Amino acid sequence: MAETVPGCSIEYAGKADPDNRTYIVDFSKLATTLPTFQPKWTRAQAPPELYQAYHIAQLQFDDFQAENTSASNNSSTSSMRAD
Repeated sequence: MAETVPGCSIEYAGKADPDNRTYIVDFSKLATTLPTFQPKWTRAQAPPELYQAYHIAQLQFDDFQAENTSASNNSSTSSMRAD
């Protein structure tokens, strides 16, 4: 993300509790069901796509803060604006 967004810096929550969830996934069913499937996207392609979408939607930093989003007050309401 830092390579995509001008002026971006990544901060890690130093005092946060560790996330002990596991994300081990078994893709054997996918390989069996769709043996010729080849993904078209890589995780490196996601940040530019998201950055462009956020820019088009005119999202700002404050839109992602829980106290400023309608989504935090009403789960059925999206905080993203569409043009």
